[in-house]
Amino acid sequence: MTFRPGDLGPYRIERSEEYVPGGSDNSYAGMIRVRGSKLVPPFFMVPSHLYKHSETELGLYLKERKNIWRSLGKVLGEPVDIHEAELVLHFLISRFNDVARIVPFLRKKNEDQASDRK
Repeated sequence: MTFRPGDLGPYRIERSEEYVPGGSDNSYAGMIRVRGSKLVPPFFMVPSHLYKHSETELGLYLKERKNIWRSLGKVLGEPVDIHEAELVLHFLISRFNDVARIVPFLRKKNEDQASDRK
């Protein structure tokens, strides 16, 4: 069975530039964007996002929200240098909930509205 980013929960899945309709495994082309992140060409051609790195690991690309980088490093046991322009972390899919408690990922519209009402 192939892991797909949509298996992580009610998060909005967007297609990255690698998406090829009818491709052999389009699950690698899906990404979950970090709330508030935008493209900043020519230096940052993609927003901060979570993506499928392998069948057992996720990748997290961050170019902003440096205030959460150290917390992520502690949770994942990875050294983090906040002086870098970008942060890329790879971690086991089973650690996603730990990361999602720190990083504000975009949820599907109906989930956003339900959380706003609380």
